[in-house]
Amino acid sequence: MVRHTPPDTGSDSEKTRVNVMSALAACESGCENTEEVIAELDPPPPAGRIVREQMEKAEMHRSIPDAAEFLTRAEDGFIDALAIIVVPRDLRENRRIAVISRPFAYVRWFKSIRTSVVAPQRYVTDFASIPGWARWLIAPFGKHAEAAVIHDWLYAIGAPGDENARKRADDLFRLALKDLGVNLLSRNAMHRAVRAGGKNSFGDPSEFRFRHLDTLQPVQPSPSRAPYMKTVAFKSRSA
Repeated sequence: MVRHTPPDTGSDSEKTRVNVMSALAACESGCENTEEVIAELDPPPPAGRIVREQMEKAEMHRSIPDAAEFLTRAEDGFIDALAIIVVPRDLRENRRIAVISRPFAYVRWFKSIRTSVVAPQRYVTDFASIPGWARWLIAPFGKHAEAAVIHDWLYAIGAPGDENARKRADDLFRLALKDLGVNLLSRNAMHRAVRAGGKNSFGDPSEFRFRHLDTLQPVQPSPSRAPYMKTVAFKSRSA
């Protein structure tokens, strides 16, 4: 491991600044162990937290999953288990929220198009964003949770006003519900609920949110959407 030793400076604040800059330089060159780098630089605790969060943000960009890699997969369905960290005390419109702790992917053929979606690590989901009027019938969390995470992510990176993309997201949601064994009545009800009440949420900046895995604090400022567009990929049968 390359050592980044900050120069000896006259004030603690200046040492902290140099340590932070050194840690970020280390991370830009590629660091495998954030805690090891922080321990080596030995910044005071507040600066250590800043360094850790800044390094994690840099790692976010390097580790954005490429959905195209899953298009060659033979089977339809979810890839691996959903891994989450439930955020204590925080709610979104009276729903529990959770952070995705490892990338979560789903692949499906629909109308001669194969779609691959990967909800990335650190993304915050509130599961089924069911309108209030429908929650007496459908709970935000349940057998449909994995489908809700994929649907949330498609809404998070959607372009506002793109009704074709929103319809694809909603239709894929219904197919994912079927793959999870959700009964016909429930999956049709959930599909109708998102079709009726989801228009304003599609592409809303508030849907695109991330949290640090160690502190569970929001990533600020929110990262750019552009690099995350590769988390959705398509392939036609004729391709």
